[in-house]
Amino acid sequence: FQGHHFLFLPTGDGVQVYRLEGHTLHLAALVGGRDPDATGQSHWQQQTPSLPQQWTWHDQHGTGYPQANEILWFAPPGKGSVSVFGMDVDDKGNIWFANLNTHSIWELPKGKLDARGNPTYNWANAHEVIPHDTSSLGFDPTMAQHADDGSIYALGWSRVWPSPPNNPFWMGGTTLVHFDPFGKRLWAVPLPEVCPGICFLPGGGCLAGGGRSATIYHYTSNGLLVGKMAPGVAMGKQSGWFDNHACVAVTHTPVDKGWDVFAEDDYVDRIAWYRIEGKIAVLRGNADTVTDNLTSPDHETP
Repeated sequence: FQGHHFLFLPTGDGVQVYRLEGHTLHLAALVGGRDPDATGQSHWQQQTPSLPQQWTWHDQHGTGYPQANEILWFAPPGKGSVSVFGMDVDDKGNIWFANLNTHSIWELPKGKLDARGNPTYNWANAHEVIPHDTSSLGFDPTMAQHADDGSIYALGWSRVWPSPPNNPFWMGGTTLVHFDPFGKRLWAVPLPEVCPGICFLPGGGCLAGGGRSATIYHYTSNGLLVGKMAPGVAMGKQSGWFDNHACVAVTHTPVDKGWDVFAEDDYVDRIAWYRIEGKIAVLRGNADTVTDNLTSPDHETP
């Protein structure tokens, strides 16, 4: 933003924003709840759990640390709250999340930059983008990402494909759904296993990370599973499970002809690095989708 580089770190029930100055990261903004709260403490670390909170802060004075009189409260402590498993940030700095209280998908847009060029946020501007699903699918989102083409990929449970018995991946989902930029559902597909995380692919499609197997599943923008990646010889053909909202992450350089894929390895505390090379050639075909009284469109297949 305005020539400054920022690192967005979703954590707990909020987002930490750091500004890169030279080789140092300085805290520039916070979108908070109670993990951590406005004092910097996490309710997990406090003997007496703190009250639900919704607040924001930006480093308007350049101190790199929030002062009590700089906190912008959406509601007094104990009055305002939002429940999420995690948040995601798009390339414009807008924050997206599955609201577990309303069973819907929300956006907290980035406000104006402050005088120092830091992003600002206000919980009063948060709004619902995709409402609670009352269709036959009964989709209940746990994670949402705003892709670079304006569409939305979401992960969660559904009435058609519910959470299996004794499922340890409570933050995950069995159902992958793709919405257009206006919130209209394009398709929904069942995942091969419970997946705790997804990441959209620049240019179209997304990846989903399988909890137990640590397999990464590659879906096109039309909902077809076209490939998968799992630990190979370089990783001793073993990995711990994925148990994190951000278990899969993709990076892409425009001049490059591929994608670098990074994946959590919970067992030995390492990161798997995969590579998707070249372009995906496609033919016309069909995908198993739920469309609710709509004619199912043609889909891509490898």
